Amino acid sequence: MQLHMKRRVLLIVSVIYFPGMVAVDSWLFQTALGMSYVDWYIANGSLISVTASLFTVVWKNLNDNPGLIAADPRGFLAANMLLVGVQLQVIGHHLEDTGTRFRSHGASVSDLLDGVAGMVTALVMFAAMLAWVVAVVPLQYFIVVVAGAPARLALKLQAQGSPAGDRGGETPGGNDWKLWERNLLSAPVSMTNAVAALVILAIKLVRAA
Repeated sequence: MQLHMKRRVLLIVSVIYFPGMVAVDSWLFQTALGMSYVDWYIANGSLISVTASLFTVVWKNLNDNPGLIAADPRGFLAANMLLVGVQLQVIGHHLEDTGTRFRSHGASVSDLLDGVAGMVTALVMFAAMLAWVVAVVPLQYFIVVVAGAPARLALKLQAQGSPAGDRGGETPGGNDWKLWERNLLSAPVSMTNAVAALVILAIKLVRAA
């Protein structure tokens, strides 16, 4: 009973988070920057999504986290919060490793410079992830609900035992569709971010028309 209640509370919180943060961000952007949050997002959303897609190429296990393209607000919020948590773990690792080296008096100048540079990089990444959750994720969720549908469907079909490419028979353009499915399955987050960039570009063009 308690577990069921916790899940219900988590669902309510995550559902409220996205429109609530859009409202908060709209107020912050208007107050601090004198500009519309929605206009800022639409103007920069394509670049943000493309950058995120390229980032998944480097951070390969991001494509193994389906929560980043989840339609369920709980999964999407938790997956993005995890990115912030990972950066905190990286900062802790740098502090522990640097402290161990200095306690053992085995740290060289190179170790010191690497430790400082690594800490600065980890702090920058933490700030970037925090800014991502606060300023990008609230509106990004609504884009991902649409842009992530093909990847979520491909993953569901695979889970049900219908792997990509197992369609039986050949049809014109069939190989192209199979290749699209394989890309969705091998890099669902990257593909969703790429589609999201196109969706935001389409929104921008419609608004400009």
